Amino acid sequence: MDLESTVRALEKRVGELEDRLAIYQLMYTYGPAADSGSAKAAAHLWTADGVYDVADVAAMTGHRELEQMYEGKTHQALIHKGAAHLTASPHVVINGDRAVATSTTARRRWTRHGALQHHLIDPRTGRPSASGVLSAR
Repeated sequence: MDLESTVRALEKRVGELEDRLAIYQLMYTYGPAADSGSAKAAAHLWTADGVYDVADVAAMTGHRELEQMYEGKTHQALIHKGAAHLTASPHVVINGDRAVATSTTARRRWTRHGALQHHLIDPRTGRPSASGVLSAR
């Protein structure tokens, strides 16, 4: 491999590592922001059109709705009682300008209409993954 090819390959690898680090940083920033009641900081970790879908409870879209949820009585009562968001080590797959980060289904799951649901979304379907995988490391 010549020098130019080596530099291009290294630039690609460093770029992917920087992307992975940014994803980890984003994911690990969420818990402290949400648990400290920092509504604006937590809400702005989402994209402007991001959707937070809480099973049969509610779906909030965009920064303002998310801020209202974090400022709301339910969320405030939870954090004042000591509830905490813990982020499991995610599995991150980067493909060019797209990435999918997943974590465990062991703690964040529920039953809806008799079917197990969880927060790991299959990007091809927009629905909870049906792979049977309970966690990824």
